[in-house]
Amino acid sequence: MVSFLRRTDALEERKTIARCGVKMLSSYLVHADDQQIDAFKITDISGCFIKAFDLFHRNDKSIGKFMVKAFTRLLCVQSTERRQQQLADVLTAKRIIEAMRHCGDDAGIQCDGIWCLEYISDLKRKEIADEGGFAVIVKAMRK
Repeated sequence: MVSFLRRTDALEERKTIARCGVKMLSSYLVHADDQQIDAFKITDISGCFIKAFDLFHRNDKSIGKFMVKAFTRLLCVQSTERRQQQLADVLTAKRIIEAMRHCGDDAGIQCDGIWCLEYISDLKRKEIADEGGFAVIVKAMRK
């Protein structure tokens, strides 16, 4: 029983650390200039946002919200085609759509999610369609 409680406490601590890290990094990216954003390493982005989202988004809506907000900013910067492809590969349409579905009542995440899908649409059109992206966009726009 005690070891289960310790594992539960450790998981809650990891979730809290992930949420705080994603929130801080997202806040930084919203206010950073384009050069700072473009210099941000893809591995760092993946390590912070994607890992946290994959592990905890079902239990913590804020992680998906901050991830989508950060990627909206990351993707809007006019950078190289290779970098845009790397960002789209890391984020994936599936994650955006999953975050939008999970937070259907949050207008901010719906708006940011639509923008993320727009930014990756030339690179990931089939994935967006296959994951139900068009239905999610229409549903978001109706709200």
